Amino acid sequence: MKTIFLSILFFLNFSTILSQENIVEKEIDISKTNLTDNYGRQGKWYFYDNETKQLLHEENYINSVYDGSFVDYYHKSGKTKLKGFFKYGLLDSIYISYYQNEKVQFKTKFKDGVIDGITILYSENGEILL
Repeated sequence: MKTIFLSILFFLNFSTILSQENIVEKEIDISKTNLTDNYGRQGKWYFYDNETKQLLHEENYINSVYDGSFVDYYHKSGKTKLKGFFKYGLLDSIYISYYQNEKVQFKTKFKDGVIDGITILYSENGEILL
């Protein structure tokens, strides 16, 4: 049940960011970011709002597969919304979601794309809920 809940929550947060019309891929330093080759996306990629140029998402790729850290940011405030780590396209390590007030919403650990251990849910004032 927790796996389904967190999977839905992750994909809702992730798809919200990627489905916004104003997002544009923007190169910070063309020699080091947003690179592609015959195997697809490579290295660090940044995604910005087309109008405000605000950073919305950072992610890492190897051969167009998520690999490495990622961070999503709240659109208006620019504060961290989510952060985690992918290994060979699967969530791996600690995954953390934040409220807009920068307090942790929940933390969970993944191993090879599967929840590994307990998930801790927090209220907006920092109290542990579950």
